[in-house]
Amino acid sequence: MQSLVTDEINEKYLNALIAGDRIHCTEIVRDLIKKEIQIPDLYLNLFQRSLYRTGELWEQNRVSVSVEHLATAITERLMALVEPKIFAGGFRRHSVIVACVADEYHQIGARMVADLFELVADVEDRGAFGRQLAQGFEQDVHLLRGEHLSLIHI
Repeated sequence: MQSLVTDEINEKYLNALIAGDRIHCTEIVRDLIKKEIQIPDLYLNLFQRSLYRTGELWEQNRVSVSVEHLATAITERLMALVEPKIFAGGFRRHSVIVACVADEYHQIGARMVADLFELVADVEDRGAFGRQLAQGFEQDVHLLRGEHLSLIHI
């Protein structure tokens, strides 16, 4: 299946994202939702691609860290627009726990993975945490071992 996210749409979204134009970014995403874009297409071909490009621009000193953080914040808000579609499914037999490794505080990638798994499994998204919370997380995993459980550390 061909992506609904064309190079032109991606470029417009990226430019709006870097400019901090949340309204234009929202219009682009809402238009794609109206066209019934599939969640993986939206996440991988618009959100992920634009965030990777923003990171590259930051590495090249072409945008500041504050622009990169704003791009992440805008994207996280837009991910909330599609949550009703993600959580519309019924009972799922398998469970997945998604979490960042200890002391990793960039959680948007883990959240995207969790959302995509939510389409086919019940997901517990633990996001980012430090070492103390990581120890409690390991104890929780031991309690759930008997279930159909997959564990993903990012």
